[in-house]
Amino acid sequence: MFQSIRHSILRKFTLAMLATTLSALLLASAILLIYDIRTFEAGWVGDLTTQSDILAKTNLAALEFNDPKIVKENLDQLKARPGIIAAAIYAANGQVVASYGNTPEARQAIPPTPRASG
Repeated sequence: MFQSIRHSILRKFTLAMLATTLSALLLASAILLIYDIRTFEAGWVGDLTTQSDILAKTNLAALEFNDPKIVKENLDQLKARPGIIAAAIYAANGQVVASYGNTPEARQAIPPTPRASG
């Protein structure tokens, strides 16, 4: 009789340890997943910001000399980045100088005047 009670207590203790360990592993996995998603998002935003800064500096002279052909050629280099769907460069007066879209729908979705920064 004592042996069956001992096995029952041992089994309950083992199941409690297993449940605690499983809960800790699930929680740690969820936290790591959230961290990875946020890190990826921050890296992607930083990468896009760098790309836009490079495009801005590359097109500065072409905008000063009013050469939309060069601006368009520079924007067309975005084909190498399939994650970028559309982009546009606007003149100081708010008009589109050149635009890029990886599909016709993306090109049509470019606003005719710039939106707020962001």
